Amino acid sequence: MPPLVTQVDLAAIEKRYQDMLRDALAPLYAVQQTPPSPTQTLVEPQIVPDQLLTEAKHLRYFRKYNPKTFEESMDDPPRPICG
Repeated sequence: MPPLVTQVDLAAIEKRYQDMLRDALAPLYAVQQTPPSPTQTLVEPQIVPDQLLTEAKHLRYFRKYNPKTFEESMDDPPRPICG
């Protein structure tokens, strides 16, 4: 019984695979070969939104918070009511 796949078949499959791979990667290689444009994009400073200022105030208040009060409140946690 002859083999189902011959050496000639394998060579043809390998060539088709290489051709498909080359065709698929051609656009990627074209992009890599083009030099970047000489114009540079200027980065402009952004205005800080009011939300960040509000969060900063919140953190300032949190820093003043006494964490001991929170720890003591966990000594006797509320119990769920099942009914």
